[in-house]
Parts: sequence; C-alpha cells; structure tokens
Amino acid sequence: MKVRIAALLLLSLAGLSCRGGRPPNVLVIVVDTLRADRLGVYGNTRGLTPFLDELADRGTVFANARSTSSWTIPSVASLMTSRYSPQHHVIGFGSRLAEAELTFAEAMQPLHYVAAGFSANFQLLQRSGYAQGFQYWRADAKRPGGLSAAELRGQALHWLDGAWQAGSLPPLLLYFQFMEPHGPYDPPEPFRSRSLGG
Repeated sequence: MKVRIAALLLLSLAGLSCRGGRPPNVLVIVVDTLRADRLGVYGNTRGLTPFLDELADRGTVFANARSTSSWTIPSVASLMTSRYSPQHHVIGFGSRLAEAELTFAEAMQPLHYVAAGFSANFQLLQRSGYAQGFQYWRADAKRPGGLSAAELRGQALHWLDGAWQAGSLPPLLLYFQFMEPHGPYDPPEPFRSRSLGG
C-alpha cells in the first residue's frame, strides 16, 4: 500500500513537471482546529479569510477532505503517511511515527524537493518522527502555547533566505502548522468581534 501511494504521488508530480519543466512548488498549510465553514473558499460570506481565499483561488481545493481523527497527533500522522491510526500506530501523546512509515516528504525526495516544515504545535517534534523526509523541521517544545503565526512566518522566511543563499532552489515543499484558532482562543480586537459573530 505504501509503495502504491508513493508511486501515485510521484507520477502526479512527475506529470506536472513534464508540462512545466520541473515539479511544482508544494505548500501544505494546516491550521489546527480551524472550521471549514469559517473560510470563504468553503462558502462563508463574512470575509474572515481573504488571504486563504485568494490562495485557494490559485491552488487546488479539496471539497470532500475529512480528518482521520478528532485531534492533532494522529491526524497529522495520517496526513503525512496517507494511513489510518491503526496502521501507523500514532494514537496517544507519547506515540512516535515509526521510521518505517513513508511520509509524503520522503515520497517526494526522488524529484529533488527541498523540504522544510514549520510547526507551531509543540507536539509535532522531530524526535516524534514528524520530520521524516524534511531537510529542515522546526517545532518548539519549550512553548506549550505554540508559536504565533507571525513567529512561524518569520522562521520560515529566515530559512528561505538561507536556503536560497546556499543555492537550494525550488522545487520547494513547505509545510506550515498554525495554532491560532486552537483553544484557549483569545483573539485581539477587531478579530474577536468579527470571528464570534454568526
């Protein structure tokens, strides 16, 4: 099964690279506990997510995506491996993604992707197996509340500047895990009033 998933991913990306000369850059954005019905791309008309909506207009939107779990650790393991929790065995806080599991970042290595991951979720640590296939992975275990989106973005821009100076050019695979909607949710004004409305 793992071989089939990796083969399908590589064939898809290789097909795209044949048309454009090289594989496309891939950006994966995970926003912990963000409800789809709050996004304009999924029908919300309140204008709460203009950047994500504009990004969705230029990218691929999955209309029928579902999480494999009700919480982050097993869900992200499933996202990265395309397998269910009983298959990858990441089910609790102490769980570790086994090295034998094939992540999408590892599957993309034959196409020479430069992969970097930035997680505001302090549970998605390198030592827990989430960094498999990434040349750079950043999750701060010392910050249980998680990094802010601004801090995470700053780390990513700093890494990108260094990667380009070192000659690491696209194709890029960038993974971001943001935490802003996660409890305890305490947004500043004017975002508090805008987000708490119907």
